[in-house]
Amino acid sequence: MESIDRCRHKLLLSEVKTDIWSIGDNMKFLPGFDVWEGSLEYDEAEFVKGGIAYLLPRLNSTLGTLHKDDLFDKHWREATSFMKIPYFVYSPYFSGYDNWNWLRQNLPAGIVTCAVDIEIARDGYSPEEYSRNVQYLLDNMRGVGMIPVIYTGGGYTGLLNPWPAGRYWWARYPYSMYPAETTHVTWEQLESMIDALAWYPNDPTKIPGECRLWQCSGDRLIVPGTSRTIDVNISNMTAEEFAVYWKLPAVQMPSTGVIDLTTRVNTLEATVNELTANVSAILNALEQTNINVSKNISGIAEINAKIAKVKETL
Repeated sequence: MESIDRCRHKLLLSEVKTDIWSIGDNMKFLPGFDVWEGSLEYDEAEFVKGGIAYLLPRLNSTLGTLHKDDLFDKHWREATSFMKIPYFVYSPYFSGYDNWNWLRQNLPAGIVTCAVDIEIARDGYSPEEYSRNVQYLLDNMRGVGMIPVIYTGGGYTGLLNPWPAGRYWWARYPYSMYPAETTHVTWEQLESMIDALAWYPNDPTKIPGECRLWQCSGDRLIVPGTSRTIDVNISNMTAEEFAVYWKLPAVQMPSTGVIDLTTRVNTLEATVNELTANVSAILNALEQTNINVSKNISGIAEINAKIAKVKETL
């Protein structure tokens, strides 16, 4: 029997004009690109021809300043033919609270899944403190119904101690995907390079959680549709499995009438989760207040009893 999530996505995507579940069917792994403001302009239609199923636009700078990428809104708005997951660069120069507050104010409406990039080092910042603040962000994301995926790689494992449990997007570049110099490749060449890979983002014992997304090439390959190098990612899932696993709404795909509905549903779900958490906190506070009041009443009764005994001796 199909899961509720799978049936829900099939229903929501039934009006899509293109059979999106066929994307990447001829490839061994499902390909996608992560993009940032340095990517400048790229041809989405050309990416579609190449079988690219998803994009991961960067939300903010890697300089640690919590500055929104100048082209994020444009990249997000124009990527109508792809599944999309934004990625947020965590800054250790701000508290977990400040990172969370900035993130929720700058994410597009209706986002459920968001990657959290852990790569910025800060001198004198202990791995334990870094970990506690990142965990605060992740807990708050999950508290409003979001799915965080941690984006990092082997060169950054010393930044946190411990690393949080959860889903991971791992960066590791095999030599076959990371030529010594910038290289132009055709779609056919890229497909052959991907098909030659075995699924091995890293030694599974070195990744703190489940990894279903692998950045297998970075800043080396130039594909049709762009004049800039682009990072290549793959997933060991079909397009349908990818959408269900990451709970990507139909707003990610071109359709008629489904976009607003899905966005509203996701936004309402997140709002209900947040309100539920707030109500729970209020009830706990009221309960504590009632306990304190009861203690005070009990104390007054004891004082009155002592006064009565004193009066009896007079």
